[in-house]
Amino acid sequence: MKKEKSLSAMKKRNSMAALWLLILMLTAVMISGADSQAAGKGWKKAYRSFLKDWKQVENYVELGYVKRYFGKNYKFKRYFVCDVDRDGTPELFLYNAKMNGLSAVLTYKNGKITGLGYDMVTSINKKQKALVVHGHWHGAGGTGGEAYDGNEYAVYKIKKKKGEWMLAYGYYFDRWPNRYTFSNGKDDWRERKLTNKQAEKLYNSLYEKYVSTSVSIKKFKKYKFTDKRGLNPQ
Repeated sequence: MKKEKSLSAMKKRNSMAALWLLILMLTAVMISGADSQAAGKGWKKAYRSFLKDWKQVENYVELGYVKRYFGKNYKFKRYFVCDVDRDGTPELFLYNAKMNGLSAVLTYKNGKITGLGYDMVTSINKKQKALVVHGHWHGAGGTGGEAYDGNEYAVYKIKKKKGEWMLAYGYYFDRWPNRYTFSNGKDDWRERKLTNKQAEKLYNSLYEKYVSTSVSIKKFKKYKFTDKRGLNPQ
């Protein structure tokens, strides 16, 4: 009889222990979920502050040259968000079509805003996690939109270098009437004659990988800073 009572007490203790373990596990999951949810909303709260004052972008992205270049016309008028590197946190784009289509790009890493840089982003390639620039927004050099048929492209990716997040230069490729120009982002410039089949193959492969599969920046809806709907990732 005592043995049966002992077994019964043991089973009861084991059941209670299992119940407490289950409660602890569920609690941990709920806390983790709440933390993740809070972290997920962090970028939205941070980006919302730019809707009140877009000029604070100057605290994160060096825009001194842009301000001097455009003078009184310097101003970002629209914005949108898009998860370029597909890490679950979208990037913030401040945009002005009349300012040569320049975009200042920011992201949210480790609980804080980080400026990535600026350029005339012409398309976004989510598959390759890249930003594409067709031509250049000022100056000379290259064929992009200034001479010939505009075959100049630059590819950027969001990477951390020397402890800082930035738009890292990935590839540059251009096709002239008599030659091709390439760079792999490491100051490794190469020029090859147009008749070089390898150069033609390389140019076409880079174009197919990054340009033809990208979405034009014109297709992204830009919102006024007074419209919070723009905080929905595209």
